[in-house]
Amino acid sequence: FVSKKGRPGSLRSWRETSLWWTCASAVHEPGSFEAPAMSGGGGPEFRTLLLYWVTVYFSNVFAKYTKLSPLLYYLIFGFVYGNTGVVEHSDTMDFLGEVAITIVFMALGFEENVTRFVTGVRQAWGIAIIGAVVPFLCGFGVTLAIFPDLGLMPALMAGLAVTATAVSLTMISLQSQGLATSKAAIGIMTSAVLDDVMCLALVAIMVPIATGEAEPTASGILWVLGKCALFFIGIALLHLLFFPKIRKKGDLQKPRFAVLKHIPGLRSIGVQNMFRFDHGGQGTIAVSIVCFGVGFAATAFGFHPTIGAYMAGLILEERYFDVEPEEIPLTKGEEDVPTSEDGAALPENWSNSFEHIKEILENAAFSWFGPIFFLNLGANLIINGEIFGRIIGPALVYFAALFVGQILSAALAARFVPGGFSWAESWMIGFGMLGRAELFFVVLGICFIENEVFSEELNFSLTIAAILLDLCVPVTISLYKPYYLKMESEDEHHFDEEAVLEAIARAEKAEKSKERRLLKTTMVGLEAADGEPVLRRSVSSLSGAPGKAVSKDKVASMGATAVMSPRPPEIVKPATPINQAKPVNDGMALLGTPVTAWDDEQATVKT
Repeated sequence: FVSKKGRPGSLRSWRETSLWWTCASAVHEPGSFEAPAMSGGGGPEFRTLLLYWVTVYFSNVFAKYTKLSPLLYYLIFGFVYGNTGVVEHSDTMDFLGEVAITIVFMALGFEENVTRFVTGVRQAWGIAIIGAVVPFLCGFGVTLAIFPDLGLMPALMAGLAVTATAVSLTMISLQSQGLATSKAAIGIMTSAVLDDVMCLALVAIMVPIATGEAEPTASGILWVLGKCALFFIGIALLHLLFFPKIRKKGDLQKPRFAVLKHIPGLRSIGVQNMFRFDHGGQGTIAVSIVCFGVGFAATAFGFHPTIGAYMAGLILEERYFDVEPEEIPLTKGEEDVPTSEDGAALPENWSNSFEHIKEILENAAFSWFGPIFFLNLGANLIINGEIFGRIIGPALVYFAALFVGQILSAALAARFVPGGFSWAESWMIGFGMLGRAELFFVVLGICFIENEVFSEELNFSLTIAAILLDLCVPVTISLYKPYYLKMESEDEHHFDEEAVLEAIARAEKAEKSKERRLLKTTMVGLEAADGEPVLRRSVSSLSGAPGKAVSKDKVASMGATAVMSPRPPEIVKPATPINQAKPVNDGMALLGTPVTAWDDEQATVKT
């Protein structure tokens, strides 16, 4: 700052100093008055951002009336803006797009939980493998058939380019349809993670060969796979050791804390203190720090930041967000409180900020900031109009082959390899695996812009095919949703019927087995003891020792009535009648689990 005379001097008031600086900037040319431009050429980016937000609003209006996903309109409008010159390429907008998609995946991971994700991985390995091999073969075969003069290496790289799924397109489409936490969505997300691991390994192997920079080595391949393994080991350590805090009495008995409880200091830290600071007021920024930090670390292992952000959001549990009240100070033992995870409500003077933070993240990810990525993606899909006529035919061939191959391979793998998904979910997974974005354009950039592996015709043919596939993701999911919901309803009804029949069969089998055990019971005889009949049985559950005499009074005192007959007696009437018995875990979780209860009408034990 300078004094009014232009010499270094004391700091004058902010108002006077800023006014002086503004006037000095405005009169640098006689007769002119214009605001100083934002540093870095912020003017065009500011206008682009405003245009994008206006587009987001009207895209949602169109989506409401057409019953399609707004993602479709994001891509279309972005493509029009980019190819008509309304929006020019900008590194600033590219950066904002990367931040936007990272927030999207952070929110998606925050919605999910580890148990469902791990179950999805077990069911999705077939989708990841078969759903990647078939598109690779499609891209490789079509390239050899249409561009035979290019040779083998461009065909291999074309196959690699179309291998990885753009899960971001799918997850946004599913979220807009209210299906982001469905079983199909988990299958898509988990298979996409496995898909990324395989594709990263293939990129590390094939790109140096294609560019002539190096030969593939076993050590190089093992290093890539080792980095992927190290990343997921790090995520597991965060989940099991560094994030949780042993703060409830029941934690010591949980298997997941078997190691942590033996580590003094670490077991008492966790991330909860970070999230509950200022009574949860800084929870959103704390979650962002954790997720972006893990996303940044993921880049060191060869992953896109979105994978790290998703995994970090995934392992942030609801119990970490228990918040004490502002008015009431903590007392000894105050932290030893139940959470929703334990199936009980928090005490009256406590709260939980998880849902509030999730709402904030979802609003940013799906309403106003996340869509920037998809608009910018569409704006960067520039088509050369001069060769459009020559490439439209090959592009449609690529599109048709990938459309059919990807849907069939992913759907059949979801249904049969290893299975576990219904037909409704399998077809939804097939449609959800159609998109092509991040890795696709990385490979195209390496093979066309940085090196001369691809010809111009091959590059733009693949680009148009990718655009068509990306447009198909929101369209197919939106159109298929009514059939999906109907088929899911029918599948659930059918499953209930089968499960009930199976449960009845198991109950009958258990009852027959019980009767056989009763018939084998050793009856020593009936004797008189103080005028009361005595039953001698080799059943330790009643007497505590095989063969010991049990009087009728003792049996009755145990809540049971011994039915005296020449046939070995029906055992016991439980203390809880059948009409008072309450199932645990409600509904389907009990099927196949024997539950003994007394049937008053038939006076017998039922399973």
